[in-house]
Amino acid sequence: MGHLTAIQVIDYIIGFIYLAVALFIISIFALGAGAVGLSGSQGSGAFAFLFGTVGMVIGGFAALFGILSIVSANALVKGRLWSKIVHLIVAIIWNIWIFPLGTAFAIYCIWVLLFNPELKDHFSSSPSYAGDGFQSSSHSDSGGFDF
Repeated sequence: MGHLTAIQVIDYIIGFIYLAVALFIISIFALGAGAVGLSGSQGSGAFAFLFGTVGMVIGGFAALFGILSIVSANALVKGRLWSKIVHLIVAIIWNIWIFPLGTAFAIYCIWVLLFNPELKDHFSSSPSYAGDGFQSSSHSDSGGFDF
């Protein structure tokens, strides 16, 4: 399980970095939009709205992938199949484009999750609830999510 633990630790670090970057991006774009909006020049209101919206979208994506990384990191070690799928999606869509460390981590995740024969047993031996990772009320006293 050494590879999964390594992915888990790196995912926690990357997830918190993404959240910090998201907060920074949203703050910078909000401050920029406010400064442009307060300038009082013609058309500044529309530009400020557009500038703020772009910052919210970019920051929102960074926050989304940060939350996905953090939430699925713990579930991956527990053998939840949905976390394997989430990790592959995050690795392919987001991490691979963040050169060089994100690319290396994405390739490592893809290699470990798809081509490591030891992990096939890890994910196939996990308990399978409704949605593979989400408990139904008949399998748990508390119901809800099983992260």
